[in-house]
Order: sequence, then C-alpha cells, then structure tokens
Amino acid sequence: MSTHELTTRIPFPTARQAEIVLRSVNADPEPVASVLNRTMEVQDNVLLITIRSESLKTIRSCMSSMLDMIQLSIETQARFSL
Repeated sequence: MSTHELTTRIPFPTARQAEIVLRSVNADPEPVASVLNRTMEVQDNVLLITIRSESLKTIRSCMSSMLDMIQLSIETQARFSL
C-alpha cells in the first residue's frame, strides 16, 4: 500500500505567533504505534505541517483536528493580545 502525504503551510503575522501555535498543537506526541507520521516546524512566520499515512481518511481526520486546535490557539492569542 502506498503512503500518502499532505503538506500545509499556514502563515501568521509574526514568527512568535507561529511558534506559540506550534507549541500548543505539538504538546502531545503521537502514540508510539501510530498509523501516521506528523512533522511540524516554523519557517520564519509560516507553520509547516506534514502528515504521512497509508490512509487518506487518517490524514483527513488528523488535519481536521489540527485545524481545530490551531483555530483555538489563534482565538486564544487574540483574546489575550499575544
């Protein structure tokens, strides 16, 4: 079975905001026996997310959850003027 990959670039106004989102979303590591591989990094002010899995459904579910967490982090930063 082939491995699928999704790479997403999410720009932020500042590198600091991107780092805050990275730390909040990346707080919990993937389970050891996970069926996916996720990497996240900040390049300048851009959050770069790459997800790999043999299942497109797993990638879609992971990305959906991550986007929800990213949105929450953005809203929290706005609320507290970070």
